[in-house]
Amino acid sequence: MNVTPTGFNKIVIGALFYNNTLHSDSHFPGTIDEVRIWNIARTASEIFAYKGKQINGVTTGLVASYHFNEGSGSSLGYDAGASGYTGTLTNFTLSGSTSNWVSAGVSLPVTWHSFTAQKQPDGIELNWSTSSEQNTQDFQVYHSINAHQWTAVGTLPAAGNSTTTRHYQFLHRGPFKSSTKQFYRILQRDLDGKYSYSKVISVEYPETATDVVFYPNPARDVLHVNLTERQEIRLMNIQGEVVWKGVLPAGRHEIPVSHLATGNYMLQAGKGTYKLMIQSRTGFEPVSPP
Repeated sequence: MNVTPTGFNKIVIGALFYNNTLHSDSHFPGTIDEVRIWNIARTASEIFAYKGKQINGVTTGLVASYHFNEGSGSSLGYDAGASGYTGTLTNFTLSGSTSNWVSAGVSLPVTWHSFTAQKQPDGIELNWSTSSEQNTQDFQVYHSINAHQWTAVGTLPAAGNSTTTRHYQFLHRGPFKSSTKQFYRILQRDLDGKYSYSKVISVEYPETATDVVFYPNPARDVLHVNLTERQEIRLMNIQGEVVWKGVLPAGRHEIPVSHLATGNYMLQAGKGTYKLMIQSRTGFEPVSPP
């Protein structure tokens, strides 16, 4: 958050302090660690890069830094920065000799290395990597068109425990009609039920994005069709004969094609017509003329 100082009033962390009065019924009900106060605005990438890491000594723009590592028997919160603004700990559950919440040196479940998104012909490809993992269960991919309302679109298993760089890839298939910018974040879940989120990234998608996506092409057993709205779908052979038709609602659908002969087909969806190749496993295999 950003604040504008107007004097030398005290700062209360973890409770509502208003009009020089501490409101005892409005305390933060969770845990707090690694609190920093800056006199410059921090970018999202800077916040993400230093999340869960300690900063000590002189750092440009850092006014105060509180690790909350005082341990049992202390009522003072020491400033690890260069300013020396010591605070008072109130109602802390102090235990151990090194930290109130997280023992010094404890590894984070996941150390993120990178997270990118790139437009592909049949969707948006997400790539991320981790430098290390501890007790990880899986990664859940979330998508949004406004960075506020999120929908889970897929899950990939995690490495569990790893000290080497791990790479992950997920293709979010379209269509993307609601917005030209698509937002993504990843929910990383641990085996013990804990979780954390990655940073939020976005990728531009053209305004001319189609309202239908189908794959694979060539298709063999099943043709997947994704729609942004209700559509009449027709599948025709090269003679113009309709071999499959139906009215499908918005969403993701599967059309069986294993019974169709190998060859070129046309897929009609709304006002669009698309070329499709089918490679049959059991259907008639036409012989090319000499």
